Amino acid sequence: MTSELTTKDTYPALAGEAAIKDLIRDATGDADLTLTFSDLEIVRFPTGGATKWEIDDESEKAITGVVVATSKGRAYWAKTYEEAPDEDPDCRSVDGVQGDGNPGGKCATCPFNEWGSDLRGGDGKACAETQKLVIARPDEVLPTVVVVPPSSLKAWRAYAIKLASKKTPVWSVVTELTLVEAKNKAGIKYAKLKPRLVERLDEKDQPEKSFRSLMRAGVASAGFERAAAQGEDAVPAAKGEDIPL
Repeated sequence: MTSELTTKDTYPALAGEAAIKDLIRDATGDADLTLTFSDLEIVRFPTGGATKWEIDDESEKAITGVVVATSKGRAYWAKTYEEAPDEDPDCRSVDGVQGDGNPGGKCATCPFNEWGSDLRGGDGKACAETQKLVIARPDEVLPTVVVVPPSSLKAWRAYAIKLASKKTPVWSVVTELTLVEAKNKAGIKYAKLKPRLVERLDEKDQPEKSFRSLMRAGVASAGFERAAAQGEDAVPAAKGEDIPL
């Protein structure tokens, strides 16, 4: 049975975009306030194999909430992060299928999507594939965006498929995201995602389809890929578009 905690009172972001705007405008006293996806908090994976999230300057063992929407994307930079940390990608894909820019075209046949094309000489791909998770957290009016790097995509995919096999979408449950220490072939430590089902939501508490679609479309266009472009070690995000919420 679903507990009383899994309600839209506990997860105010599940109330939808209109309610979110009203709550934020009331709290700020700004009736003309326009929210954009750049206002959402972005949580990046820690570096060096650390297994705690850094949120609001505090370390947290887990991120718990409802994954309202997910968006897979790709981004390619002709220069490394060290050479051009603030540049937008030369080519990006909002669906992970079709690239826009240089070189552009189909991602499946792109040479920068091949293993070993990493600009730094590693075994990875030059084109970074990431998964953005839009999460409604307890007592938070605005959703949080967690950027999943290439090294944790398999773990997230396995979790989502396991739920789907039981006819359970990720947005119909409360999920806990923790991190475990792992090592790559070179022995470098990094954090790996470990998702866990906490409980299922009653149908009345689940996010509306229109809100899920808005979150998915907006976060796909918001340009957070640079936050995971370096594989196991996350770096600051690239500039995103100012997409209205």
